Amino acid sequence: MGELRRIKGSHGKRIGPVDAVHKRGAAWTVTVLSAVLVAVFGLAGPAAANPFGEQYARVGTNKCIDNRNGSSLNGNSIQIWDCNNSYNQAWRDADPRSGYYTFKNQAPGFNKCIDAYRGSQQYVVLWDCDGSSDQSFIVLRPTGSTEIYQFESVRWRGNCIDIRYNSTANGAFIWLYPCHTGNNQRWE
Repeated sequence: MGELRRIKGSHGKRIGPVDAVHKRGAAWTVTVLSAVLVAVFGLAGPAAANPFGEQYARVGTNKCIDNRNGSSLNGNSIQIWDCNNSYNQAWRDADPRSGYYTFKNQAPGFNKCIDAYRGSQQYVVLWDCDGSSDQSFIVLRPTGSTEIYQFESVRWRGNCIDIRYNSTANGAFIWLYPCHTGNNQRWE
């Protein structure tokens, strides 16, 4: 699909702080954060609607990034599963002001994020959100694409969120793998 380009915000700058986000109600905050994702990253919304957060489906499938069994345990596996509008598949950016994307699970009472602390060719897991580079991803998009994206690890540059062995089976693990143009690293 062509080359990839980094998305850092408007005019190549990092996203600046969103003033007053924490001064208003939760509904207003969600609206502002959604607007920031659209304005800065061009994320028009995930392929599958989820009332609790954003869902990311592998391009050309109905398989979404999923918190295995909805567990809140640190180290829980992240997998793909049929998109189902559940909390297991509801994600929001934990810190939209950082200029990077941090997948925070939206299950009630959770403060858990996707974490890639193990490095390349290792599974990504759920972990307490801590703002580290292990939980931060650079949003990449194929040139000319407005609704397909790829997520490159900030700590493990050159490695992207990837479905292991290009599987489309429920329960296939997600890991970090060197970035390439295959659909197992493309999300909509």
